[in-house]
Amino acid sequence: MSSSNVKRFPAKIPRQSVPEYKERLVKKKVRWRYPKRTLVMIVAAMVFGYIIFFAASQQFQLRQLQADIAALQTTRNILLEENMAWEEKLQLLEQDEAIEKIAREQLGMIKPGEKLLIIKQ
Repeated sequence: MSSSNVKRFPAKIPRQSVPEYKERLVKKKVRWRYPKRTLVMIVAAMVFGYIIFFAASQQFQLRQLQADIAALQTTRNILLEENMAWEEKLQLLEQDEAIEKIAREQLGMIKPGEKLLIIKQ
């Protein structure tokens, strides 16, 4: 064998003490675990942020809907009062005395045998 083809190692191989070797292994483990933890924390933060955003948007929509409901209930109450007032007017107008009063005052009608007097001032 020729000496040019053989790779030679350095004459002195640095030997590590046992504590240094264990420390190196621990560092390697930490080096591998750290990115996994970071990734998990990033994903957890994103999920947590999404949940908070979703809850906030739902709360905003809920408040809008509650305001709409309150406005619609107010409008409903007003319309119910108006409806009751119109029903009372209708009941009054369906009576014979009210019909006769409107016919005499607004339409100028008279009963048979009556004379109409117009007083000018």
